[in-house]
Amino acid sequence: MRKIIQRIQSRLGVRVIFRIAFIAVVIVFLFILLIVNQANKQVTTATKEQIRVIAKQYSLLVRSEVNNYFQIIQFLQQTFENVDSIPSNRRRAYLSSVLKNILENKNDLLATWATLEVYGIDSLANTFKNRVGSTALGNFNYLFYNQNSRVVLSSYVENNPGQVFSGEIYETIRNLKLSIITEPDLFSYTTKAEDLVWRIRVASPVVRKKTFAGVVGIDVRLDKIVDIVTEPTPWPNSFVFLVNQEGKIVAHRDKKLIGKTAEQAGLGTIGSFIGKSGSKRVIQDVELILQPLNINVLTSIQLGNTEQYWYLGMIVPTFVINKQRAELIHFSLWLGILGLLVIIFLSYIIINRVIKPLQSVTRVLSDLSFGKINNEELSINSRDEIGLLAKGVDELNKGMREMALFASEIGKGNLQIEYTPRCEQDALGNALLEMRDNLVKLRKNEEEQRKIDEKNRWISEGINRLGEILRQYNQNIQELTYEVLRYFVDYLEVVQGGIYIKNDDDPLNVTYDLTAAVAFGRQKLLSAKIKPEEGLVGRCAAEEEMIYLTDLPEGYPMIRSGLGGATPDTTIVVPLKANGEVLGVVELMSFGSLEDRKIELLQKAAEDMATTISNVRINTKTQKLLEQSQQQSELLAAKEEEMRQTLEEMQATKEEAESRFEQISSLVSALNQVAMVAEFDPFGYITNINDNFLRLLGVNREQMIGRKQGMFDKNLDLKENERMWYRLRSGETVNVTQKIDTGFKTIILSETYVPIKNAAGNVVKVINIATDVTKYQN
Repeated sequence: MRKIIQRIQSRLGVRVIFRIAFIAVVIVFLFILLIVNQANKQVTTATKEQIRVIAKQYSLLVRSEVNNYFQIIQFLQQTFENVDSIPSNRRRAYLSSVLKNILENKNDLLATWATLEVYGIDSLANTFKNRVGSTALGNFNYLFYNQNSRVVLSSYVENNPGQVFSGEIYETIRNLKLSIITEPDLFSYTTKAEDLVWRIRVASPVVRKKTFAGVVGIDVRLDKIVDIVTEPTPWPNSFVFLVNQEGKIVAHRDKKLIGKTAEQAGLGTIGSFIGKSGSKRVIQDVELILQPLNINVLTSIQLGNTEQYWYLGMIVPTFVINKQRAELIHFSLWLGILGLLVIIFLSYIIINRVIKPLQSVTRVLSDLSFGKINNEELSINSRDEIGLLAKGVDELNKGMREMALFASEIGKGNLQIEYTPRCEQDALGNALLEMRDNLVKLRKNEEEQRKIDEKNRWISEGINRLGEILRQYNQNIQELTYEVLRYFVDYLEVVQGGIYIKNDDDPLNVTYDLTAAVAFGRQKLLSAKIKPEEGLVGRCAAEEEMIYLTDLPEGYPMIRSGLGGATPDTTIVVPLKANGEVLGVVELMSFGSLEDRKIELLQKAAEDMATTISNVRINTKTQKLLEQSQQQSELLAAKEEEMRQTLEEMQATKEEAESRFEQISSLVSALNQVAMVAEFDPFGYITNINDNFLRLLGVNREQMIGRKQGMFDKNLDLKENERMWYRLRSGETVNVTQKIDTGFKTIILSETYVPIKNAAGNVVKVINIATDVTKYQN
């Protein structure tokens, strides 16, 4: 070393060496300051970006969780709005089972509930008054809640009519016609203090035929959202919380602060940044509020398809950045001291070896400070501090390049791309990986929900199309079964099928007759009668259960074509059951197994079809009874003629009775064709009613037979009604006007009650001839 110094002194002189050393020291010092400044900016920028990424990740997790709740409420809303295909007397049981099943399958739900208007889904309010699942008004009012892992139906019945629809949630949704999510509240479904639990309530309006029909909702445990925001952050002494639009805490690591305002929780800065209560400020990205001691992070989360927002906040101490700065400064100082020592002894040599590498490093760091990533590597092979710095810069540049590529591919939708963090403590790399995994889960959930929605849409469309066929061909059983079977073959994509209808004309020899058969979309003229328990069809009818086989036994029909023949390998046999009776059987065959959605559609369609077949059978039997009645009337007329010839002394009386009877019979027959006619016994109970009357009231015949006159009149005066029937039993004709409430409209009828007497002069029945005068009264 002495020889080197002496040689330098001999060439340049001591004074020149010191000048060079001084200039080199100044240059190195300035260069170190530049590196520290650029690196300081980069550290600050990278830390802030990492904070933004972490905050965005928390907001995505919360939003995903909340959207799951809104998907559930949307499913309930659609289910309650689309129940027209279900018979009105079964709707309440069906909807309550839907509420219960959802609660059984969702462990994070506390309760499912629905409150509907009095005539929101049916006209059976009078039947359900003061029952569990209803109120004093008779409207649908169910609440299921979880108690010790068991679903319990609330037995509370609101007995005060004025309080049935007075709830704040109900009033808000009825006015806004929008879904809402409530503030957290501490609640116990059993009214016991030990069962208190934090919950939030999500509710949506039920709108049927453009009319508000009620509210459906779910109660959600707040614990899951609290668990999300209390997950540890990458920085010590930092934490995450949720605030609603009113500035109240929704989730916090300290549960005692839930429900309090941001000011009460010591978060006044966040509260003032959101704005006044109800301002609904929307934060498009992630905003950072720099404070002397903390960095306050804030972003907004839209709640489902509502106009409500939550705000996710995060408090990060500023010492996170200061610590990294201090480490960088310490490193730079040590590097500068070492450089100064080396410069003192080797200034002449180091000047030529240090400036160029530092310029390269500075250029790369400057580019990084502006977000520009250099694809070239620094070609510095020295093993001193400059080389270590260059290597560190190369590693930083390479890491930033890999993260940029990874983020770019995720932005393009490539969620399969792989990325390896630089180390276990690589917070930004691990955050990017976690963000990718969350996006993969979100995409998977969206795909599964899309398949479920597609299946429900396909089933709903199939049920609606079947309903049109049932309404169009409900006059003839053969035509009805053929059109339905042809629809099944086309829509379910099966190759062959048949429909068997119950024939119980002979009670001792009940059979199921083949009324329609279709193969390859064409009608087949076949004839078959199958007894109960005979073959698959008879077995299905006897056991009243669906049969689904994918390995058909020998003897099944073979589908033939010009090139040969083949036997279907799958068959499904479904009973058509209504009111506890199997009225028919549908048998379908196909090549290959049937999808679950096709089987589900077939099961649902069987209920609607059975109801229609039941109505057709009833109408057919009624027509036969009318024909028999007419034949008996003709026979009676013939016998009266014989009696008239043998009893001449009563001829005048009998002629008058015969004329009157024929007039009444003709009048009744004509009136049955053009007017609304009902028959009552002498005490006011319905014994028969024609189709015109049934269509006007919107009910079927079984619902009316045996019912008391005046049951649809809410303002019926019982004493006046009894006086009217006393007059009718006395043989007096009575004219009245009656207002009928059918549940979906009010009808005003002008009615004439005519008593019918027997030969002894006693009133045996009363005929009511009614005319709809609603439009004239209105």
